[in-house]
Amino acid sequence: MKFEQRIARPLLTLIATVGALGIATGAAAQGDSSRDTLRIVVPFGPGTPLDVIARDIVQEMRPLLQQTIVVENRPGAAGMIGGAELARTTTPATTFMLTTHNTVVINPHLYKNMSYQPQRDFIPVGLVGVGGYVLVASPTSPFKTLDQYLSEAKAHPGKVSYGSLGIGSGPHMCGEMLVEKTKVKLLHVPFTTGSIVNVVSGQVDSSWEPYATAAPFIKTGKLVPLGASTNYRASVFPSTVPLLPELLSGYECTSWIGLFASAKAPEPAVRRLSEALTKVVQSPAFQERLLTNGFLPKLATPAEMRDLIANDTKTWARIVSETGLKLE
Repeated sequence: MKFEQRIARPLLTLIATVGALGIATGAAAQGDSSRDTLRIVVPFGPGTPLDVIARDIVQEMRPLLQQTIVVENRPGAAGMIGGAELARTTTPATTFMLTTHNTVVINPHLYKNMSYQPQRDFIPVGLVGVGGYVLVASPTSPFKTLDQYLSEAKAHPGKVSYGSLGIGSGPHMCGEMLVEKTKVKLLHVPFTTGSIVNVVSGQVDSSWEPYATAAPFIKTGKLVPLGASTNYRASVFPSTVPLLPELLSGYECTSWIGLFASAKAPEPAVRRLSEALTKVVQSPAFQERLLTNGFLPKLATPAEMRDLIANDTKTWARIVSETGLKLE
C-alpha cells in the first residue's frame, strides 16, 4: 500500500467521524429532545391550583411523549422568578413554563425593572384553559347584590373594602377593572396568605377569589356571590351565581393558563410539545380535573395565543394606566 493511501484512509475516517459528531450536535441544538428530561417550570408554589394542573398535565403527557417530565416550582415576585428562569435557560429545547396570564400580560405594565419581556423572551406553545374570579361578600355585610355594593361605594368613596391575593394579582386586577368600569373608589386590602378567611370573618367587606377557592364557601352560605367575572358559568358554582358581564356592559375579567417555551427554543421541540398538549387538553379525564379546579378547557394554537396575548396586553395596559397603578 502506498504511503498516501495509508495516510488518506485514517484521515477520511477521522473526517467522517467528526462530521457525524457535528451532525449529532447540530441535531441536539435543533431540539431533538425526545430522550432528555423535560422541565415544566411553574412560577407559583407547590399545592397552588396552577401547580396541581401542571402535575395533571405531566401525568397525561408522559405516556404520550415516552420520556421523563418533571415540574419545578419557582415561586416568588408575582411569577417573575419563574419567568426569569425560562428567559435565561441554557436548555431551551427541554425547558418550558406553565403559567397564568399575570406573568405574561399584566406584570410588564406593573413593574418597571423586569428581568425579562414576555413577548420578546417567550414563545407560546398552547393554551390549556380559561378561568376567572368571583366577587364575594360576607353574609354579615349589607351587600347581597352588585347594585347594593356599588351604591354603597359611590355614597362612601374609599370606605368599601375588598381583599385580594396581593398587589398585582389576578383578583386585585379584577377589582381594578371594576373601578375602571364603574368609576367607584374602593379600598384594596392585599393579603399575602389569601383573603377568603378575612372576608368570611367580616374583616373586609368583600374579596375577589378564584372560582375553585370560593365555590365551597358559596355552596355552604359562608359567602355571598355578587358576581363572577367571566361570561360563562363555571360548573363549580350554583346556577344562581350572577355573571358580571351580564350586569356591567363591557366588563369581563378572565384568567388563563398557557404553556410557554423560551424564544431560543428550536421549532421541532415547540411543535412536539404543542401537539402533545393538544391531546392532553382533549382528554376527558384531564378536562374533568380542569373543571373541578374552576377552569374551562380551551385549546388555542400558538398563533391564536399570540393574538390573545396581544389583545390582553392592550387591555391591561389601559387599565393600569387609567388607575395609575405602578409597582417597583
